[in-house]
Amino acid sequence: MTSYTTPNLNVALPTGAVSQALNLKTPRDNVNVQALFDYALTPDQTVRAAFNHAHNSANNLGVGAFDQAERAYGTIDSTSNLRLQETGPLGRRFFTNTRLNVTWSHNDQSSDLEAPTIQVLDAFTSGGAQMAGERSSAAFTFASDVDYVRGRHSLRTGVLINGGSWHSNLDSNYLGTYTFDSLAAYEAGQPSNFTRRRGDPTIAYNMVDVGVYVQDDFRVQRGLIISPGLRYELQVHLSDWKDLGPRIGATWAPFRSGRTALRASVGVFNDWLSQTTYEQVLRVDGVHEQELNIVNPAYPNAGAAGVTPLANRYFLDPNLRSPRNTRVSAGIDQGIYTSPSWVVRTNVLYAYTSSERLWRGLNLNAEATGVRPDPAFANVVDVVSDASARQHQLTLGWNVGLPPQPPGNEAPKLWNWKRFAVFGSYIITSAHNNTDGDFSVSPSGTLTDQRGRSALDLPSRLNFNFISLNLRRTTMQMSLNEQSGLPYTETTGFDNNGDGIFNDRPAGVERNTLRGYDQWTLSTSVSYSIPMRRRAIPVTGVTATGFTGTTISSVGTYSDAVRYRLTFSLQTQNLINHSNYSGYSGVLTSPFFGQPTAVFNPRRVALNVQFNF
Repeated sequence: MTSYTTPNLNVALPTGAVSQALNLKTPRDNVNVQALFDYALTPDQTVRAAFNHAHNSANNLGVGAFDQAERAYGTIDSTSNLRLQETGPLGRRFFTNTRLNVTWSHNDQSSDLEAPTIQVLDAFTSGGAQMAGERSSAAFTFASDVDYVRGRHSLRTGVLINGGSWHSNLDSNYLGTYTFDSLAAYEAGQPSNFTRRRGDPTIAYNMVDVGVYVQDDFRVQRGLIISPGLRYELQVHLSDWKDLGPRIGATWAPFRSGRTALRASVGVFNDWLSQTTYEQVLRVDGVHEQELNIVNPAYPNAGAAGVTPLANRYFLDPNLRSPRNTRVSAGIDQGIYTSPSWVVRTNVLYAYTSSERLWRGLNLNAEATGVRPDPAFANVVDVVSDASARQHQLTLGWNVGLPPQPPGNEAPKLWNWKRFAVFGSYIITSAHNNTDGDFSVSPSGTLTDQRGRSALDLPSRLNFNFISLNLRRTTMQMSLNEQSGLPYTETTGFDNNGDGIFNDRPAGVERNTLRGYDQWTLSTSVSYSIPMRRRAIPVTGVTATGFTGTTISSVGTYSDAVRYRLTFSLQTQNLINHSNYSGYSGVLTSPFFGQPTAVFNPRRVALNVQFNF
């Protein structure tokens, strides 16, 4: 499949502002090959093997908003994936499900222009993208579950192991970046900061994560199920061996009609060390690569002053703990009307999540009265686990649909008005935290003034879906998605504390006090199937899953009698090409302060032909 987008440029240059859709395409070429094989080992045990290979290339990435056309770079990605699965009962009471997923990937990147980068904060960025190198990896996921049913108990125990090895020499900012805090400073030739990575970027490493768990669905009485469980997790590269995750849930249908279901749960969930975070601390450890950090450098030759540049260093704290999330939820699922030919249901769910031991960067070498504690380094960023977050979320869901319909998508009539479903949800989220990520450093050096809205703080999210099988052999779908604008932070544009990081805020201003415009998208899909030869095999039709994980709509679970099927489909994303703005500037020195500089998710139309057998 070949597609492309056209980036929008919004820059302020010394010669004046430029706002235009660039006469430049960002092409993407995607090739996918898939194969699936099922084999019955015994009448009860089945083995499934699936293989997928994807080759993707893209050019002119990194262009748009403040980045001029010369900032373009390209990538080539190749990924192969093998999935094996064995399922089936063992005796009368056991059931096993074992999966192995192995992925091999290779990607490389290269810049169109090799030149230092000039960045005038939220005005324009010019020069080369400084992207080079490649990464190869082999990763696997092994999971195995054993279910045991006896009396009122339905027990499940299992293990999950993620692992892999990576080899990378990806390099960035190897020619250096000059940062100017305003257009006036650029015209005067006075950058505030110069950074550059030097050294050997080549690294190789392994990672393994392990989780084991047990859960029991205990039917206390008719209509009441209690589900206690316990999960234990551990991982290499962290000396954290105490990650227990107890949890318990309950589902109660208090009335004989079964239309009302009450649900509640509480549980502890731990996060794992990400591969990208570990790669960063390995690469920029002061040995493999050094990240030079010069404040108020000479320009255009940062080394002209004759001062030995200092380098940044990143590392994981020896006492780093895994982030821990405690989630409490309660909700009700209510059937408003149920009949052999009509189903109307609604549900409400409230969830509160308290997150502790979140990660953030602590600068151990911040300037004090103009002097760094360790004069051999610039910033020494220690990743510590002392940040936190709180989130409240209220979800309203609905479903209007019908029970399973006649076999296949070939109703006896040309038109059957009953074959459709309408479902969706409306979500209100209030979320606050005091960290912007694993390496985010507080301008003040403490967490006392860091609490504010998180990126998850979205007062409104609407998802509305319509599926129609009314016309024989034809499937029509429509999806409307709306959400509040994303929050962003107001900053001064100056490096007031001299750490080379431009995240300083005006006095008394919290993080993420600003918010962009609301965003919404209307997407559609129409497909028409032509049956060619018939046989009897079970097939699952169009279904939808609700926020509780249960099936809320099924308009075609049936036994298909078609051996070969040719399907033509027309899909559109953002049908009316509504402008969803992004790239808001919170930098007070920027000519674009408070304004969007880019538009994402433009209208896309795809025509597909699929052959099934």
